[in-house]
Amino acid sequence: MRCLLSPRNYPNEQLLPWAHYLDYVHGKGQDLYQLENTPQGAATEPLTHIREITRVRVYAKIEGKTRTLIKTYDQVFSGDWVDMTGLTYTEYATNPVTDQEWAWQEIDDLQAGIELDNAKAHYLYVEVEVLIGS
Repeated sequence: MRCLLSPRNYPNEQLLPWAHYLDYVHGKGQDLYQLENTPQGAATEPLTHIREITRVRVYAKIEGKTRTLIKTYDQVFSGDWVDMTGLTYTEYATNPVTDQEWAWQEIDDLQAGIELDNAKAHYLYVEVEVLIGS
């Protein structure tokens, strides 16, 4: 069974470790954000049954020319430039440094961000898709 570990699945904002709300930034430049580690507790019981991490997506709600960024193992990777208004994302099926499946420590160490070219960004979040089973 596939499961999304995403801010969209957690109604309580305190359980959104992968979300970084930018509060409407604009201009030109880039920034990366350290995300909180994987949440612990009853709300994350399915995490104990994860077989593999199948993909990581970085989402951003934007207006104008932007691209998403991730940083792993001290290397920055960027998605394609898009010039639009709405929600965009970049998908990583494997860690781009190792070219292997993602590991939880890599997810916990992951930084995500955005680069703007005279654009606006409202929020940014990371979604982790996992395969659950015994």
